[in-house]
Amino acid sequence: MLSQFCLIEYSPGGGAVKSAPTSLANLTTTSVPVADHLDFWQEQFTSCVISRPTNSTGADFCSELLRCKDSDGTSFIHIRGDPLICGFGNRESGLVLVGCVRSGMFEVSHDDECTTVLDSNSGLILLDCDRLFVTSSTRYELAQLALPRSLIMSVLGPRPALRDKAVVKLPKSGLTPILLAHLDAMSRHGTELDKADAAAAMHSMASLAIAMLSRLAQGEDRKNELDEYLFAAARRYIEAHASRHDLTAARIATAIGCSRARLYRLFADRSMFVAGLLREVRLTRARALIETYPRRPVGQIAFDCGYSDLSTFGKAFKRRYGMSPIEYRGEVIRENHPHFRETSRRS
Repeated sequence: MLSQFCLIEYSPGGGAVKSAPTSLANLTTTSVPVADHLDFWQEQFTSCVISRPTNSTGADFCSELLRCKDSDGTSFIHIRGDPLICGFGNRESGLVLVGCVRSGMFEVSHDDECTTVLDSNSGLILLDCDRLFVTSSTRYELAQLALPRSLIMSVLGPRPALRDKAVVKLPKSGLTPILLAHLDAMSRHGTELDKADAAAAMHSMASLAIAMLSRLAQGEDRKNELDEYLFAAARRYIEAHASRHDLTAARIATAIGCSRARLYRLFADRSMFVAGLLREVRLTRARALIETYPRRPVGQIAFDCGYSDLSTFGKAFKRRYGMSPIEYRGEVIRENHPHFRETSRRS
């Protein structure tokens, strides 16, 4: 909804470019001279364009936020701020927002001249930051969770009512009240948490959000809600920890709180395999790294993506993409780096 939720950068494969420890930060415009308030705020948020209403100036602009960012890229932000106009969709952010307006009002212009008004009675809202929309607010307070867009789009599947709109008001039943309560609690008590507690709170909120969207998209009965929660949590855990060499089905099952047999059933019910998803995540990231860093040794890329055996990586890569990693690197160099001479043929 607002610029502050576009602070995370994602690789072409949808994962976070770099992993960092859970961070907690408070940011306020009062930390800079009054004349620099608006410029300072714009510098924080590169994925949208910020401006003030015509009757306001940058000098009288004040805002503050609590930001909690986890190692897998998920971010929670609670913000209070003066009126703003924010334009989205012209810069790729890789984010979908799920959250609520705690006070104030927004007018959101989107989807061919549609206008949606959001306030504290609007409940839970989903916003796709890579679609074109513009928000105009009064003074406001927000609590929202930013999640990787690639993950959310895969959860929503082909359902147009959810994935083909910039702004969606979500149903007020099911898991929605629970997620709203989590957002409220984090808004009230987030400054009191240490990094470990903040990470636990964020993982809980993210899993709830993914389970809720998956439940909504697939239209399954309430009795299947726990399975949806566990499946979403498993997918998210694999996305976050695919680079670990010791990542196994047993470890994933333990992390999300189910048996290994149940984990296998969760995937089988969706015509999927745990090993298959893990392999796809690793190979997608490996391919992106080869494209981005053609000088990096293939063995290092394999290791960074969770493969301890270069031969196994090479065979899996060739089955997936029709050529070996070294052959693919050669194609990348010829197409995108014609002046770079590859010096290590078998690195």
